[in-house]
Amino acid sequence: TLLAGAFLWKTNRDLAGALRQSRAAEKAERAALHDSLLAQARAQRRSGRQGQRLESLALLARAAQLRVDAALRAEACAALALPDATWGEATLPFAVRSYLSAIGFSADFSRYACAAPRAGSAPGDSVIRAADDGRILQRLDNPAASAVEDHDFNAAGTLLRATHADGSVCVWRLPNGELAATVRGPVALHPREDSFLFLGAEGTLRQRDLKNGAEQTVPGAAADALWVSFAPDAATLLLGFADRLESRRGADGTLAWSAPLACAETPPAWESRGAFLAVAERTRREIVILDATSGRPVSRASGHALPPSRLAFHPAGELLASVGPDRTLRWWNVRSGECVWQASAAPRVLAWSPDGARLAAASGVLELRILAVQASAVFREFPAVPRPAGKTEGSLVSTLGRSHLVTTDDTSVRVWDAKAGRLLHELARPDGGESTAFLNAERNALVTSAWRGNVVQHSWPPDPSAAGATLGTGYVFSPGATSREWLVYRPDAQELLAWPEGDPRRARVLRTGVPISDVRPSPDGRWLALLTQRGTFAEIADGPTGAFVSDLALGAHARVDWSPDSRFLLTGTNARCRVLRSGDWTTVAEWPAPLGGEPYARVEWSPSGERVATQSGAATIEIRRAGSWQVEAALEAPAAFGAIHDLAFSADGARVFVFAGAHRMFEWNLAALQVESQRRGWAGD
Repeated sequence: TLLAGAFLWKTNRDLAGALRQSRAAEKAERAALHDSLLAQARAQRRSGRQGQRLESLALLARAAQLRVDAALRAEACAALALPDATWGEATLPFAVRSYLSAIGFSADFSRYACAAPRAGSAPGDSVIRAADDGRILQRLDNPAASAVEDHDFNAAGTLLRATHADGSVCVWRLPNGELAATVRGPVALHPREDSFLFLGAEGTLRQRDLKNGAEQTVPGAAADALWVSFAPDAATLLLGFADRLESRRGADGTLAWSAPLACAETPPAWESRGAFLAVAERTRREIVILDATSGRPVSRASGHALPPSRLAFHPAGELLASVGPDRTLRWWNVRSGECVWQASAAPRVLAWSPDGARLAAASGVLELRILAVQASAVFREFPAVPRPAGKTEGSLVSTLGRSHLVTTDDTSVRVWDAKAGRLLHELARPDGGESTAFLNAERNALVTSAWRGNVVQHSWPPDPSAAGATLGTGYVFSPGATSREWLVYRPDAQELLAWPEGDPRRARVLRTGVPISDVRPSPDGRWLALLTQRGTFAEIADGPTGAFVSDLALGAHARVDWSPDSRFLLTGTNARCRVLRSGDWTTVAEWPAPLGGEPYARVEWSPSGERVATQSGAATIEIRRAGSWQVEAALEAPAAFGAIHDLAFSADGARVFVFAGAHRMFEWNLAALQVESQRRGWAGD
């Protein structure tokens, strides 16, 4: 019996050990599978190809069934920020005579024009089909002896250009289907009127009015032009040559600017507001995106093996689509020139729907389909805005009330509609240098200042044509308690002043002889956080008097921000972020912020004080819960930010705005991100 008991005990022990080993092996296997799925999702997200978001999220969903952790949530945030698109199942009918035969869509995305075959070897006609089901709406008999190779509607949809293989061009009036003209050479349809430009036999540019048949010559040489194009408002003409690009005023043909550029035969694309244009370059096989006003290059997009055949700006203006003979369809960031998405497609057609939710393209040589564009609900970039030459990157962002943002640089102050992401006003700043802008306490005036310039008060909403009233000299760091006491610094004198009610006549001196780079008053007015350019780099001063209270000994240049209740001070250097308790200035929490070459981490409290946003990498922001200081979301932008200049929460704390290099503005929608995370089961505790 004793031996039997011992044998049973040993057997149970061995079985328990084997079970533990099995469970450990299963746990290790699940962990390895989780990590593998996470790595696959990250690789897919960074591929820049079709499926970069949707396929990445599918992999993350499988990983979430095994374990949800901080790494998975961070990867999910990054994937949700990406654009993506899927091909529709239905194919739309069209006929082709050659590999180069192309299709044109109307601006309202309701119709498309393509070739239609005839019996035998006769060249085909042009037909206009419905974009929803491909049914034929209208047939236009081909009067030429050669096949139709390309079609293009004007913006109003009242004219159709049909280009033939022999170089002839037919201009049709719609909807009556009247053949209005047959000419040769480059042709540009007027966006709204029944007229068009063409290159005359004598090498001059001529404009024909189809209502009365009258023609007039547009001044300026155009004999060697590869193409001509109207701006969206028809006030500007663009001509492409083998060695240059010219912009001319539409009224009289006066040369506005000329840029050396080896233009390809591909027609240019205009951004919907006419602020930017995109031109295919022949020798370098790249796309050059230019400021339409000055002709300055904004970015260069490289990646096509051959010059692209078609270009089209997204209606919102932040993306450019291209498709080329290398059978690739690409989306480019307008400001950076970075390729953000690509798929396989034939170079037959490229057209966005007015809302940007659909893109017509050829999924194959004989397949016309509509891409359903999956825009991100959690991340967006504001439309690019041209910048005059010489602008620096030193800029900031702040909120104005509940619905506006303001950004500044060395020559302008810009006011944005925060909800629509639209530029509302731009004020020129002749004094230059680093600047600030804020609303006064009565919220009826916009105040701007420059580092070595003037404090200027503008009306609100601002009038760009008015110069504003100069209140005095100095740089306004921030309004003080209740936004009624302005803190004004004069760097040449190293003098910090307080202007009660913004009145320089009542100014009092707070500090002198200190090289200050920033001042942040606590919301209750009790403290001033002074960032200096010497010693400990930061100190606390008494709010009403400016008297020294304490050194913070941050050891490096920093950014700081007070909690809304003034109980805590959040600091960020290029190595770590810390939360200090007001009064004794002890550290309540800290975490690393390895920023490398960045001077300091940008930090910001939410208006409610429930969260903080801190820069944790060159292009990454962390959202932490105040109190626990745990990371709720790690936000990695889908395109390189460049240098991050500032952060700001929206008034309701539901969004975070990021102002970055090249005057680029981004928005993270935290409310939408939380909804997505909860719906997918990835939300943290």
